[in-house]
Amino acid sequence: MLALLADQYAYFKEQADTLQEMQQRYQERVQSLERTAAQQAALQEITGKAPAKKIEKKQARKKKKQLRTRKMRRMRGRRCAQQVIGQHIACGERAEQRTPPHTCPQQDGRLRLAWPVAKGHFWISSHFGQRRIGNAPNFHSGLDMAAVKGTPVKAADDGVALEATASNGYGNTILLQHAHGVKTRYAHMHRLRIKPGQSVKRGKIIGTVGNTGNVRANGNDGSHLHFEVIINGQPRNPLAYLG
Repeated sequence: MLALLADQYAYFKEQADTLQEMQQRYQERVQSLERTAAQQAALQEITGKAPAKKIEKKQARKKKKQLRTRKMRRMRGRRCAQQVIGQHIACGERAEQRTPPHTCPQQDGRLRLAWPVAKGHFWISSHFGQRRIGNAPNFHSGLDMAAVKGTPVKAADDGVALEATASNGYGNTILLQHAHGVKTRYAHMHRLRIKPGQSVKRGKIIGTVGNTGNVRANGNDGSHLHFEVIINGQPRNPLAYLG
């Protein structure tokens, strides 16, 4: 009996020693894994900073390049606009010379109007006269000045507002009555800043460029000013009178 108990005690003690050894190995393994994870985290933090700085520098260089490209494009656009406007002014002066004196009601025989949009802030997208819309012929009674939406529009001369309202075709439009039977129309505007019957001086801001009414858009935005010169009820080429 005593021998059996001694054998059982030895067996259980051996099992207990084995279990204790396995538990110790498990703890050592867990500690080893924790050290490895900490080392990997530290390594990732160290190696991750450098690429982040490189990415930031690359993005900064890219943004600087984009800003420089935009500035160059704006400068080229302004030079191009100035050249185009100069060509149109010369064309208008030649047209003025061909215009009979009785159609230009001013003391020197020529009507001189101010540009409704500041030079360098627009380009002429459609001229006065015959043109085609699709396959159909069409007469364009004014001059289209493409500009950024919200660009100020000024009165071409002293006058009184006959109209300052919205219409289906012209959109937000203003019609000014000037001296000697001369009228000027400003169409497709975004906002109107005068009211019917209001007197205005030459150069006064009367509204802003927009794309209201029937507008043909070349791209996402068709914002422009449709400007007309009407003398004795007949539309005339604005370039002949813009000085």
